[in-house]
Amino acid sequence: MAVIIGIPIVIIGGGGCGLTMSCFLSDFGIDHFLFERHHGTSLLPKAHYLNQRTMEILRQHRMADEIIRQGAPLDKFSQVAWATSLGGSEPTDRHLIHKRSCFGGDDGSPRAQMYK
Repeated sequence: MAVIIGIPIVIIGGGGCGLTMSCFLSDFGIDHFLFERHHGTSLLPKAHYLNQRTMEILRQHRMADEIIRQGAPLDKFSQVAWATSLGGSEPTDRHLIHKRSCFGGDDGSPRAQMYK
């Protein structure tokens, strides 16, 4: 026989938004469940850059120091690019619109220029 439990909030997905919401709810003592289909974390970064307002909010919840500690150093930020798409094989896909240096990481080295 199924047991019915009452939980006020269910979060579906443990991405950046879902995990952040779970942390905020925990800070306020609100019961919740978070469901995530993947067994572990992603091998690729999901939030390469967070804006100032986001970091202000994360600082209020005591998460900013850990994010800064584990985040990529600014010398790894060398280029920003705008493209028609990141994938696809249609005639308008994967065309570079504009690329420029950013955050002081473009020292002209081959490493800094490797992302096109």
